[in-house]
Amino acid sequence: MAKVLIVDDEVGIRELLREILEDEGYAVETAENGLQANERLEAERPDVILLDIWMPDVDGITLLRQWMGRQPPAPPVIMMSGHATIDTAVEATRIGAIDFLEKPISMQKLLPAIKEAVARSRQAKAPSEVAIGRLGEHPLLAPVLDKAKDFLQRRGLLYLQVSDAFLVQALAHALSLGEGPKLDLGAETQPLSLDKLQRARGGHWYVYALQNLTRLQQKNLCFAIERREDYSARVIVFGEMTPEALAQDGWPEPIVAALAQCRVEVPKRDEALRALETLMPLALAEVAQRRGCRVVPQLPPGGLVRMPTRMLPLEMDLFALAEALLDAQEDGVVPQAAIERIFGLPDQPTLERLLTLPLREAREAFERMYFERLLEREALPMSRVAELAGLERTHLYRKIKQLGLSLKRVQDTD
Repeated sequence: MAKVLIVDDEVGIRELLREILEDEGYAVETAENGLQANERLEAERPDVILLDIWMPDVDGITLLRQWMGRQPPAPPVIMMSGHATIDTAVEATRIGAIDFLEKPISMQKLLPAIKEAVARSRQAKAPSEVAIGRLGEHPLLAPVLDKAKDFLQRRGLLYLQVSDAFLVQALAHALSLGEGPKLDLGAETQPLSLDKLQRARGGHWYVYALQNLTRLQQKNLCFAIERREDYSARVIVFGEMTPEALAQDGWPEPIVAALAQCRVEVPKRDEALRALETLMPLALAEVAQRRGCRVVPQLPPGGLVRMPTRMLPLEMDLFALAEALLDAQEDGVVPQAAIERIFGLPDQPTLERLLTLPLREAREAFERMYFERLLEREALPMSRVAELAGLERTHLYRKIKQLGLSLKRVQDTD
């Protein structure tokens, strides 16, 4: 049973969260201040900590900073606040918090955040040997795969409604689509023949992007679905569109009806990207095992979640990225700079990219670019940098630290 430590000076909030989480099967401990929090952390070894920012004896940011530097490392920390500013949320994430929840906290946000934090905590406790787990066992994918396998067993047909390419790849891998006879219906450009179905008898017939099918390929899919039992085949379809959207778009009624009866929805992009921090090490382990490596290189804590998620490419190739991460490892660790380079994040965000981000992430990206440019001007004393930025020097230093920028430059002498 996973353990959760709730740190909040308001007894009503502590007890409400305790009740919710205990009903969900978690073991819960509480603390009302920093002293109790440190005692519970040492005694209980929780899997995840819910930490309030504003407390009377010591604030949550100070506690978080202490915990991030301790050995052994602290478990994943989720910050909570009803009065925090955007700057405070950014600061908490930069220090090492994996999520930030605004009060009043909704169960729709709380439970997925706890679930992901527990998965990350357990993975961090696992040994670095290759057998740290399989993609199909990940908490995000396991419930999906259970339903998927049930549909395949009972109907020989499955529709996974998913929009992210890396999740398509992970699910296809977990369903072992690379094993046995297979037929890519999305690659067929001619009417499907019985002879072709015969050659793929007993295998998997699949479509990786339902929304990209031509009218001919739609007819091929319908043809394959109707004959799957005759050839002991399993038809697996990945796509973004709901059955209702397919019907409105004029798809053949037999396809719409069949897919509606065996549809499994996959977590949406935001939840999937939050899980990338724990999905990627599993993909890394699979690639390492394929190469015959005994040890899986470690990713820096929070190395993936610190990146602006909206700037991650939509068409991420999970295993190609894992291959590149494996090649980039140095002494068993993948450097943060290598992660950002491999994931294709630009050194300087363009206006076009900034406009695709939520305001908070866009502002952070712009501020980082702005101050990096100022700090590159070696000849400028810090007093002049502060003047150009329109900030007092103490505020400037605080901002530079908050953005995680290095101050390796000539200091002013005035």
